[in-house]
Amino acid sequence: MICSTVLNLYHFLRRSLRLQLEAFFTYALLRITAGIGGIQLQEVAIEGTISFLRQPTFAIETYVNYDCDPIRHNVFEEMLKLLCKIAFPVTNPALPMQIQAFEGLVMRRRRKQSRYLGRLRSNKKAEEEKIMIAANHYNRDEKKGFDYLNLSNLVPSPPDSKSLAYFFRYTPGLDKNKIGDYLGDPSEFNLSVLKEFTETFDFSGVILDIALRTYLETFRLPGESQKIQRILEAFSERFYEQQSSEIFVSKDAVFILCYSLIMLNTDQHNPQVKKKMTEEEFIRNNRAINGGMDLPREYLSELFHSISTNAITLFGQTGLPVELNSNKWADLVKRSRTVEPYITCEFKHKLSRELFAAISGPAVATLAAIFEHTEDEEILHECVEGLISVARIARYGLEDILDELLCCLCKFTTLLNPYTTAEETLFTFSNELKPRMATLALFTIANKYGESVRGAWKNLVDCLLKLKRLKVLPQSVIEPGNTSAASNSDVAAHPKTESGVIFPSSHNGFGGTSRYVSGLIGRFSQFLSLETSADSMLNAGSEFENNLKIIQQCRIGSIFTESSKLPDESLQNLGRALVFAAAGKGQKFSTPVEEEETVGFCWDLLAMITTANLHRFTAFWPQLHDSFAVVSQFPLFSPCPFAEKAIVALFKIALKLLSGPAPRLDKLPRSSSSNR
Repeated sequence: MICSTVLNLYHFLRRSLRLQLEAFFTYALLRITAGIGGIQLQEVAIEGTISFLRQPTFAIETYVNYDCDPIRHNVFEEMLKLLCKIAFPVTNPALPMQIQAFEGLVMRRRRKQSRYLGRLRSNKKAEEEKIMIAANHYNRDEKKGFDYLNLSNLVPSPPDSKSLAYFFRYTPGLDKNKIGDYLGDPSEFNLSVLKEFTETFDFSGVILDIALRTYLETFRLPGESQKIQRILEAFSERFYEQQSSEIFVSKDAVFILCYSLIMLNTDQHNPQVKKKMTEEEFIRNNRAINGGMDLPREYLSELFHSISTNAITLFGQTGLPVELNSNKWADLVKRSRTVEPYITCEFKHKLSRELFAAISGPAVATLAAIFEHTEDEEILHECVEGLISVARIARYGLEDILDELLCCLCKFTTLLNPYTTAEETLFTFSNELKPRMATLALFTIANKYGESVRGAWKNLVDCLLKLKRLKVLPQSVIEPGNTSAASNSDVAAHPKTESGVIFPSSHNGFGGTSRYVSGLIGRFSQFLSLETSADSMLNAGSEFENNLKIIQQCRIGSIFTESSKLPDESLQNLGRALVFAAAGKGQKFSTPVEEEETVGFCWDLLAMITTANLHRFTAFWPQLHDSFAVVSQFPLFSPCPFAEKAIVALFKIALKLLSGPAPRLDKLPRSSSSNR
């Protein structure tokens, strides 16, 4: 009910409720989602979180209004990381709460706007990151913190008191002990920072104890009496200037009463004090402090009861307040009148790169862990959909995330398991769904988003070589001359979906097994195109034919024949991976024949990508010479098959260069021709 109410407020009044919505997320929804309050409330909170994430513009609006603001909480990042943490598989079978969190995590891919990712680098987000680094430095060493503030241009040089006051006042996570010690220091500059710090508070219309609570919650009051005096003097002056009534005749009266309230707070809430002060004693102790006159009895009585029933937190923990009390709420409502309104975004507003970068690592780790541990077919399909969506977004400048994702998929193919024989690997691949799904996803991502792949080309090439040793590669890959035709026929025979993966249907059996049959229909249909066909791999007569058909759907040959679409860096990484594999790095050969075939296959692929990139031969080929120099130094480098196959491949490349429009070979480095 509460989540529904707040969701309605978000829909219709969010422009006026920026701080109130932040407080709800920070102090209520996220805390309960994290487990404070019990499992039943946690399940309700997770459902509420998912309800907000279902809103078309919630993600980008939350990121812009809170995560990109240096003085606001990272609401969106914390929300997604919480879902990742809850969904991470720690029990088997998964709890309903884990499944619920997982569904919320992968739900965003169904929104059309998640297909786009603009480079909307936020200056505010960059500034926030710098401020958090400065806070970390300051907590460890005060001088290093100030030095970083100067180097990052977060404060003027030399720093002024107002900028440091704002740093202490609004930076989350600062050590409150250090703030209190700095503000209480007697140096002239520290006193000016204390004055500016105190002036960031608005005490108009607020009773003294509430103002004092609000003030003392932002730092820890130091133990030294002189420091306490300086801090309370600054507070008293600010409160006296802003009082709306004429109760106090001077700031000295405010100062004396503040001391009295702190003493009362200690008396009432210290368990070592056995005899507690009474209301009459408190009023009597504060006679004639207001310029020789008494303060109103009703005013003092109200202060006494407020302190005796609700202690002032004088020695709070480092970090943010742990609860939202009435004082904080009153201060929040007051600040909401002057804060910038909530920024609304259009439905088609492109997500920023940083929005996804903040949660990409936990998201990939969680999806991969769930894929590894679950046996539920629908969840497996959801995992692959989610990973494909991650790849779709990661291609925009998040190459390390894409490489991590591909390495996970390589692991799930089981092709790189060093502890299994070829027969065991082939049996697993033929009879289990996970390796096949991972293989399809792996090569699909390489085909569609290869321009952003970097170091993962090595793992992908290793998987490809293992498939060759298992003899499940189609002739279109083994015989490069027929690759294009075969690849085109594959595409024509089976339509591809949004993700680009092609998968025949008809689910009477999967590689000789039937336990995965029903799961192939359903949610995975958005990732794998399921089309009934007479020659479906699932109706084929043998496991070998089944394996060959599914590998055909990977369109492995297209990775190399269409490598002209790859940018220079990705192409160089692919070429380097093939050179290293041809030199035997990471390979284990059981026979000399197997070694010769593998080396020859690698050189065939090198010739293939070179032929596809003749238009930039002078830029691409010299980079491979650096790799040749590296592999020649490998301890176990075997020059015979490498050099023999290299000569054949180089002759093929030379013929292509001579028969077609020749690139400007005069720009090749002199070392290239001499090394050859």
